[in-house]
Amino acid sequence: MDEAQSTFKSSSQRPPPPRPLTLVVPGATTEQLDAGIAAALEFLKRHDLTLDDVAGAFGELEIWDDDGIDEFSVPPEGPMKLLKVWDGAVHAAIETAWTGPGEAPRQSQLVLFEAWS
Repeated sequence: MDEAQSTFKSSSQRPPPPRPLTLVVPGATTEQLDAGIAAALEFLKRHDLTLDDVAGAFGELEIWDDDGIDEFSVPPEGPMKLLKVWDGAVHAAIETAWTGPGEAPRQSQLVLFEAWS
């Protein structure tokens, strides 16, 4: 086993667990990003939603569009309503983290589960 393979052999050197949310706002500090994530979680909480609910809605849409989409396709209403709330949480996160002049940079994003980015 080479050194790279044994890097995380020790329990004290395990990689950190993936964060459920990753906020990217160019120019924001760690504290601002943390505040943005807290704002998104609070937004979801006010709407009685969890990150698992959001992930489930994304999953439902993935399954729905696996059948192919044409001009007559209509996405299921439930996940679409939930993802509109998610959009509000994304907006809350970015607006909280961005303190610069004007609008937040276009590259700003809130990613649900790091592995999805």
